Amino acid sequence: MAKGKRRRKAGKRRVDCAEVQFEGAWADLRSMKVKEMRALRAQIGSEDIDEFEDGIALLQKYVVDWNWIGDDGEPLPKPQVDPTVFEELYDEETKFLAVSLVGDAVALKN
Repeated sequence: MAKGKRRRKAGKRRVDCAEVQFEGAWADLRSMKVKEMRALRAQIGSEDIDEFEDGIALLQKYVVDWNWIGDDGEPLPKPQVDPTVFEELYDEETKFLAVSLVGDAVALKN
C-alpha cells in the first residue's frame, strides 16, 4: 500500500461458524453496499426471483473466504477459487451463511 493511503475497515466481516461447522470455524463475508442492499430488498418477494438459485448466487458472490471442512475432515476449497463448492454444503450451512449475509438487508425491509 502506498504511503499516505488509508484503507476503509468496512467491506468485509468475519462470522463465527461454529454453529454449523466446527469450533473455531469462520467465514469472511464481503459486506453489501447500500445500493446492493436496496437491489436485494427490491427482489425479495418478487415473482421473478428463484430464491434458491439466486440465494446460491449471492453466497458465491459474497462469501470470500473460510476455513470450512468437508465430511472427510479435509478443508473445502475456498469459495472464491471454486464457486461450485457450495454444491457440497448441507442446507443448514447454506441457510446459516444466507442469514449471516442478508439478515441486515431483510431486517431493514420490515
